[in-house]
Amino acid sequence: MLKDVSTKNLVEELSRRQGVNSYKAEFDAKYNITVKTPGFVEDTSTTVIKEGCGPAIILEVVD
Repeated sequence: MLKDVSTKNLVEELSRRQGVNSYKAEFDAKYNITVKTPGFVEDTSTTVIKEGCGPAIILEVVD
């Protein structure tokens, strides 16, 4: 079960999979995760999901 797998091991395994991109924000690095939806007016098409300061590993899963 996944509950028995450490987060570190899970991130390492997922980052090796096809369709998964891994981005690393070093200590004190600023990151901003934003989604832009095409076809809408620019000022209403952007959703800020998360802003923060590292350290962080961000996984993008393209399905």
